[in-house]
Amino acid sequence: MMKSVKAIETKRIVGIQRAAAYAGVSRWTVRAWIADGKIPFIRYPGRGDSDLRGAKIDLADLDIFIDRSKDRNV
Repeated sequence: MMKSVKAIETKRIVGIQRAAAYAGVSRWTVRAWIADGKIPFIRYPGRGDSDLRGAKIDLADLDIFIDRSKDRNV
């Protein structure tokens, strides 16, 4: 069961699924943003170099990415 966005916002460091819910996109989109170097992520020791399982996102970094992605020419 997914938590509400309000509950998600109480944690600063979240997994890919929660980051996706926060941004309103799929987890595959968040994975693509990571792979493209658009958002940084935290990789904890013990995981393989190319494995994103267990990757964590700092919501502050996600907020920066969202702000920079806004179309200002409207």
